[in-house]
Amino acid sequence: MRKLTTKGFYESVTKKAGLILMIKKRLRLRAKPHTKPPING
Repeated sequence: MRKLTTKGFYESVTKKAGLILMIKKRLRLRAKPHTKPPING
């Protein structure tokens, strides 16, 4: 296994977090299409 550098580690973590946020937004929009989600999340 290749050892991750701290930069690579943080990049992968932020990518995963971004994907999770996108999925949550999609699920929220799909659940309530007629209401806007709050800006603060």
